Amino acid sequence: MPGLHEFLLFVGAGLLLNITPGADMLFVVSNAGRHGLARGIVAAWGVFAGTLVHITLAVVGLSALLAASATAFALVKSLFQ
Repeated sequence: MPGLHEFLLFVGAGLLLNITPGADMLFVVSNAGRHGLARGIVAAWGVFAGTLVHITLAVVGLSALLAASATAFALVKSLFQ
């Protein structure tokens, strides 16, 4: 079972990936540049909300898969031992 150290590393890596410039950052900056700071902030919140929904659905889907399949559970469990 992963401990607190692994969890914190995972969260740190996720944060680094989210702040790395990419398509979402280009979207936010272009909105702010064309329509002003307020629209840029709204675009950033939209990207955040979309990311949160995506992560939540991924976790729920993985949970459903693990609950439905003993083989999948054993495979994931073996990866973290």
